[in-house]
This record gives sequence, C-alpha cells and structure tokens, in this order.
Amino acid sequence: MANTIEDDGTYSYEVLLEKDLEEVARLLARTFTEGNPLEIYLKTAYEQFYPYALAVSKAILQDQLSIIAVHKQTREIHGIVQAADAKTMAKQNFEDVDPSIDTLRALQEIEEHFMNQYGEFNENDLVQILMVGIRQDCSGKGLATKLHEILFARCRQHAFRHVFVEVANPATHYIYTKKLNGKEFASTSLATFVSNDGRRPFEHFDGKIQLIVFDL
Repeated sequence: MANTIEDDGTYSYEVLLEKDLEEVARLLARTFTEGNPLEIYLKTAYEQFYPYALAVSKAILQDQLSIIAVHKQTREIHGIVQAADAKTMAKQNFEDVDPSIDTLRALQEIEEHFMNQYGEFNENDLVQILMVGIRQDCSGKGLATKLHEILFARCRQHAFRHVFVEVANPATHYIYTKKLNGKEFASTSLATFVSNDGRRPFEHFDGKIQLIVFDL
C-alpha cells in the first residue's frame, strides 16, 4: 500500500489517513483517560477526550508525519505516534474542544520557554509529538519505541532538524530519555502552576511536565 512505510511479521507501519481518524481518536482517548497520570488526576472522561483527539488528528493530517501500527491480520490499529510540523501547530487553536484549558495553559508555558531558547524556526524545521497511544494489551512489547524510530527516520527524510515532546507520565519519560536518547530541556512542577485567574488547579498533583528534545 502507498501509505505503508515499513512492515514486519506482525504490523504494517503506515502514515495516518483520513479513514483512520475515528479509530485513532478512540485509541488515544482510551490511552489518556485510562493511563495518563494527569488525565486520571483531572478525572477526564473518555467522552471529553475523544473530540479533542479527533480534532487534533484532523488538523495535522496534511503533514503526513503521524505513524500508525496496523495489525496485519486483523487490520486493527494497535498504536499511534501523532506528530506535526511545529509551524502547523502554531496556527491551531483547540480551546473549544480541549478537555482541560488549565493543562493547555501549562503546556503553552513550557513550550514558550523552549521556543524562546530555540529561536526562529521555519517549516520543515521542528516537529512536535502531540500524543502517543498504544493499545493496553500491546504495551510493554516495544511498539511505542518502534513507532518513534520510524517517525524519526521519516523526519530526517523530510530534512527536519529537531523533534520535541512534552510528557507527564514517568513511564513515557523513561522511554524518551533512556531508550530513544532524548534530552530533557525543561521541567515544570504542576503543583506550583498558577492559572491566569490565580488558581492552582494541580496543587495536589505530585508530578511534572517535562519537555524532551531529540536532535535528528
């Protein structure tokens, strides 16, 4: 198939297409509401996260950087790494569907710090990993690592120089820094984050948002 990048005995690794959007959004909504510490703390419901995951997936479809793992026997999607040109994301606004505006503001704060240090960037320069979803019964088998390796290879082919991602899950942080050799650029304790109206929405959350950078 034209959208297949690589395959092995179990999976076909493919570029995300429009026909895959709803299945991918369901997978991401399950992954984040059932396994992401921050969404669990916020008690984000599947029904809240699904429209957000779908909207983001649609908005970045044209970049053709998101990679899915399709089980060759069943044709079910078992994993996705969702990514986009940072220039694409700079033009988007998901406030109307984001399940947590406070989380969005915290992410924007750490991103702004990174962008100020990074300097001016152009299209095909910087890639942002947005969300990663792995089916629960497939986790711990190296699928996430494989998807990222394919993504990084594709980014190099398109002459991108860097990839960055923000994480709030210690297990994901381990994969990025220990298995994929990413470098932690910045870290923000969410317990000390103050919203624009003076609230501390994550006051009792014992965790951080960490921004990881990969040099390609």
